Amino acid sequence: MTADEHGGVSRVSYEQIAAGAAQLAHALRAVGVDGDDRVGTYLWNNREHLEAYLAVPAMGAVLHTANIRLFADELVQTVSLAQDRVLLADADLLPALSSSDRGLIVVPMFHANAWGYPHAIFWCGGDLILPHRFLKPDQLVPLMEAERPTFVNGVPTIWIDVLRYLREHPDADVSSITRIVVGGSATPRALMQAFRDEYDIPLTQGWGMTETSPLVTLARPRRGQVGEAALEDALSQGRVLAGVELRLVHPETGAPVPSDGRSIGELELRGPWITASYLSGPDPDKFHDGWLRTGDIGTLDPDGYVRLTDRAKDAVKSGGEWISSIGLEAEVAAHPEVIEAACPGAAATEQCG
Repeated sequence: MTADEHGGVSRVSYEQIAAGAAQLAHALRAVGVDGDDRVGTYLWNNREHLEAYLAVPAMGAVLHTANIRLFADELVQTVSLAQDRVLLADADLLPALSSSDRGLIVVPMFHANAWGYPHAIFWCGGDLILPHRFLKPDQLVPLMEAERPTFVNGVPTIWIDVLRYLREHPDADVSSITRIVVGGSATPRALMQAFRDEYDIPLTQGWGMTETSPLVTLARPRRGQVGEAALEDALSQGRVLAGVELRLVHPETGAPVPSDGRSIGELELRGPWITASYLSGPDPDKFHDGWLRTGDIGTLDPDGYVRLTDRAKDAVKSGGEWISSIGLEAEVAAHPEVIEAACPGAAATEQCG
């Protein structure tokens, strides 16, 4: 018997519990759980947790019960240390989409930045809003007003245009939106501040690529950070997700670079959802000792926060020092009279000493 949210009790027999446990064991086996693999649970005391109690040990795997009262960073640490292959979680314990959410997917669905969102909304029973080809701000904002999304995504250029439209149309109502996830390029500080201060809408950055299926980091501020410190965390690419290994190497020599938040290197990745090869065949320039070379240049701090400074092919080096083209663009874009900024590469005309 399990208490439900309506004040009642749901009842199942031992036979039903056994069938559910067997179904779970087969599902875990199908996703590759075997031998001494760890299966984590992040669940209330409910039927699903009981079935995991029975299924995981019965199939020879190890059950790792994570404490639901841990803070987020503590949870990441315990799951990472245990090397959980799979984590079973109750939806209401995760700061994610729910059945009351309405998701507007602005990113084209052929783009890696859109992957996962339609599935997540379906799984949680929320409402999915698709804008078709109508992506201009004078089309998107009326759609938001009519359909009242709670969650939206898109690349920063979309939200630069939307912000301009909102300022020109002060009666437009986007108050239903509780969060915007952005990716694909660095988010300008001025854009993030404007949505926060003028519309009380936080922008959350994610970073990844097609080869990472796609998410690798998510930029939620560290626990206890507020104000400018929280904004600095939000402007990073975020903290590495549990299950992904990330390291920095020197872009030219491949030697390890320290994760001190200052030293700049190329980011390399490996993990269960990180590609290890291409369909067209091996590409030695894209892989290094089993690690995926991302082509992104940046820093990694001791808390696992990534800050990108460039693509390797766009990197600027002067006088032996790396100069961030992304940083230059962000500084220029912060000017109130600037809509967008780009820092293109150019051949050197003189040597710096």
